[in-house]
Amino acid sequence: FRRVLFRSQALGAHLASNPSKTASDVVIACFGLAFKADIDDLRESPALAIASELLNRHPGKVMMVEPNIDCLPTKLAAASLAGLDEALDQADIAVLLVDHRQFKNLFLPKHLGVVDTRGLWLVS
Repeated sequence: FRRVLFRSQALGAHLASNPSKTASDVVIACFGLAFKADIDDLRESPALAIASELLNRHPGKVMMVEPNIDCLPTKLAAASLAGLDEALDQADIAVLLVDHRQFKNLFLPKHLGVVDTRGLWLVS
């Protein structure tokens, strides 16, 4: 968890460029919860552990995007399961945790801070 979020500095960068916002105002979307790409198995998933920790620590809204499931596990009940378009529209920061094929070739809005743990969205 620390390596994903603290190394990225995405939240701090977003708040610095949006001084009227607080951490509670920032919406984070986690893309992918499964154990590996293109499956629906969440058991022993490192992505699920990271998303859960983020949900517990972030004071703002956290959205989960997992195209291979219909409902979130109980440990993520405080989050919302969102579709791709909804997450890209509402999120301030996108955290890519699993490189599902649905996440490839996405158009990432310019306002979106990106934490890409898979190297799929290489942003320049």
